[in-house]
Amino acid sequence: MKKLKDTQLDLLIPTLKQPVLGICLGMQLMCNFSEEGNTEGLKIFDTRVKRFSNTVKVPQMGWNTVTNLKSNLFHNIKANEYMYLVHSYYAVMSQEAIAVTEYDITYASALQNNNFYGVQFHPEKSSLAGEQLLKNFLEL
Repeated sequence: MKKLKDTQLDLLIPTLKQPVLGICLGMQLMCNFSEEGNTEGLKIFDTRVKRFSNTVKVPQMGWNTVTNLKSNLFHNIKANEYMYLVHSYYAVMSQEAIAVTEYDITYASALQNNNFYGVQFHPEKSSLAGEQLLKNFLEL
């Protein structure tokens, strides 16, 4: 967030009208607040980012499923598809959740608010399903 503020991108990004995709930290920065650094976000997604509890291995690293797919971003992607994740923080469930993942708790692994999309997983590392998601984004 400091870099975004230093370059005034924190003022520009929320005004964009074209489709915007935040990946991993990019999605988290679009949320209201993050426990990582106790930082206010861009407030595009009305949710908070919290750290996983100490009861699970952190970071979550590897393949996990995404379910409850609710957006054209997931066109031609099957429910329970595996995506690749590497993260210690997660977005709390909200009305804007368009996909969820289970890891100790159920969290929002993808969010959408109008033309803004965010995914906690890395589509660029998620094989054919990730490739399909990136194609879908380019066609929005």
